[in-house]
Amino acid sequence: GGTPCGACRQVIWELCGDIPIYICDNDGIINETTSRALLPAPFEKHHLK
Repeated sequence: GGTPCGACRQVIWELCGDIPIYICDNDGIINETTSRALLPAPFEKHHLK
């Protein structure tokens, strides 16, 4: 188990926005979070201006 890496978190945000993310540990316990919680300050196109 484990959470998505930073690059994957950014891609999830760009393609899907704020969605539920389910993380399963090695014991089979599933935790629910959101893409916003995993990436609280995403890079967005307005940062390019």
